[in-house]
Amino acid sequence: MSCPGYRPKQSDLVLTGAAETHFSRTGLDVRSVAQVLQAPVMVARDWRRTVVDPRAFCCLRRMLTRGLRANQTLVSFRTLGFPDLARYTAAYRALVAVEAAGQRLLVAADIVLVGRGRTELTLSLTAPAAARAAIAAAEVRLARVLLARVRA
Repeated sequence: MSCPGYRPKQSDLVLTGAAETHFSRTGLDVRSVAQVLQAPVMVARDWRRTVVDPRAFCCLRRMLTRGLRANQTLVSFRTLGFPDLARYTAAYRALVAVEAAGQRLLVAADIVLVGRGRTELTLSLTAPAAARAAIAAAEVRLARVLLARVRA
């Protein structure tokens, strides 16, 4: 992440592995990214700089807004409550209004961040906002599955 007045230091972090996957169906988009750093202390540093730092929230919101298309409008962006499945856990929800064919659809775009040991996981899920309860339950299940695979 990089925004005016906020460029978290990354030069002292050593990435030793990464993986990404994407699943998409009509009305549903799920992405996960796993990053393995050289040492747990690096995950702690990265977390302080890119999640806990108050400027990170504003930067994430700004990046999300800049990535919207002309027919999309950010309605809200907030932190979500999320179970403490790992040492580091944070979640955010953006509600985005999408105008198409004269209709307005509200879409929930969630980001779940989890860190344990040397591993950082990012789970992104986008779906119609009407399915918010199902989205929240699916995110917890998916985060548990991903954490069960963490070996570092």
